[in-house]
Amino acid sequence: MGAVAASIATYAMASPRSLAARLPRLRVLSVAPANHATSVSGTAPIVIRFNQPIAKTSPMPTLLPALPGRWHRVGKTLQFVPRGAYNPDSVVGIFLAGRASGVRGANGAFLATSSSYSFHVEQGSLLRAEQLLARLGYLPLQFVPSTTWALSPADYALAVFSPPPGRFAWRFTPEATLATQWSPGIATTMFAGAVMSFESHNQLPVDGQLSWPLWQALLADVRSLSANYARGGYAYALASKTLPETLNVFSDGRLVLHTLANTGISLSATTDGTYPVFLRYQNQTMQGVDPWGHHYSDPVSWVAYFDGNQAVHYFDRASYGFPQSLGCVEVPYQAAKAAWPYLQIGTLVTVAG
Repeated sequence: MGAVAASIATYAMASPRSLAARLPRLRVLSVAPANHATSVSGTAPIVIRFNQPIAKTSPMPTLLPALPGRWHRVGKTLQFVPRGAYNPDSVVGIFLAGRASGVRGANGAFLATSSSYSFHVEQGSLLRAEQLLARLGYLPLQFVPSTTWALSPADYALAVFSPPPGRFAWRFTPEATLATQWSPGIATTMFAGAVMSFESHNQLPVDGQLSWPLWQALLADVRSLSANYARGGYAYALASKTLPETLNVFSDGRLVLHTLANTGISLSATTDGTYPVFLRYQNQTMQGVDPWGHHYSDPVSWVAYFDGNQAVHYFDRASYGFPQSLGCVEVPYQAAKAAWPYLQIGTLVTVAG
């Protein structure tokens, strides 16, 4: 038997495993999106290019988390096209199993070792978050879409990155200073407050920032028309430093509380601006050092912090209506008790004057 014939016979008798070992190894030439890429489009396909075509019966790569979509073989590439979109602000992992149980080439070759890649998906649209928060009642506006639309789960995922067209309309006539806080598509204090309120109601960490857990909860609530949709009126508080100083509390544009108040003295003034409530206590002992270096330890009630160590709360005074505090907005006991249910996490407090 000639040398060539002997070689062919030996090759033909070889086991599949030893045969695969003699074949050119399957190699990954490139992966897109690139490993550790950031701000990747929510609808970008995954394309893995190899040095040879992939077998029709080859196992496909694994995505973590598992995502709706489909893998396609196109020549020497595998392409994954998501059905809808990826999760916003999330990490997508790609795992390619090696050896005989993994991805195989058309000639039976396989990857020498397993490998993994990952990329970070871009943040979702802030405008879309506003639309969802308005739908659930966390903003003082409603979103009116331009056309009637019924979204499938895939459409909901796509809308996170490409919001449907429409307009926002006030649910009530807003107090003038509240109206200035709204600007669609912009991360205003009103938007942060609405996010904080939603986070608080859904037992999420309260930071006022968009995140994948937040998007997940928003989409779930909108699809199920959660009970949060009927959570009550939109509350807003306005502390005026114009004498006599007052605190007004509104719910859905209706004045529900008007009381005299005290703001900070000149050495420890209450800061003008608008802030969301971020911390609440029914009772607390406030401690610190006053501008003259004296330590204080004062019992207070119905406390709602809105800016650093500044809060709306009850503090016992002989009278109210002019600067007396060390920066807080002080009100009488019954007024503080009445205001406290409205001053939930995320409620906006404006200090003006």
